[in-house]
Amino acid sequence: MSPMISSSIALLMSLSVSSTAAAAATANCTYASRAHINQVFSGLTNGNFSAFFSNVVDDVDWNVQGTHPLAGRYANKSLFIVNAVDRLARSQNLNFPDTITLVNVVGGCDEEWSVEELREQAVLKNGETFQLWPLRDGPRLNLSSGLTFDNTYAWATRWDTQQQIVQVRAYLDSALVAKSIFENELSTNSTYHTPRTVLEPGSC
Repeated sequence: MSPMISSSIALLMSLSVSSTAAAAATANCTYASRAHINQVFSGLTNGNFSAFFSNVVDDVDWNVQGTHPLAGRYANKSLFIVNAVDRLARSQNLNFPDTITLVNVVGGCDEEWSVEELREQAVLKNGETFQLWPLRDGPRLNLSSGLTFDNTYAWATRWDTQQQIVQVRAYLDSALVAKSIFENELSTNSTYHTPRTVLEPGSC
């Protein structure tokens, strides 16, 4: 069993532990407070994906927008982790760090929906720099090993009154993701209309 598949299984097993999401919510907010949203997304920024996904309901409606191999409507959390998160990770060179930064949060508290701007930086197996980041001031990552990509990356997330994520619409650069997948694995294309109801062959 490969290390990537093993990590997938470990992550999915860890998600069976009950979430402690509600503890960080402020009493005055019907939905997730801004502070709580920042705490939840700190799981991604700190590399603790289990902590982040413990704040996502099992039957989350996760729609990855665009036209690329990862696009589609994922029927639950496990499908999204294995078929999208891990699939993209398998295109990355794990000898280099994969960093995610939460840039901005809009909404939440008395609104069901919030929007999170994120920046992700990684290096692909074929040596190219893979970069998703908002259009704002900041240093560009230029590595001698390959090409630099820039992109806006945003999630529109809907929260329930238990301060858990129940729906996501993820927006990203289709061309960048397609290039990353096509040049690092054999794949087929899809769109955000594609239903995602089964695990990818060979995923676990």
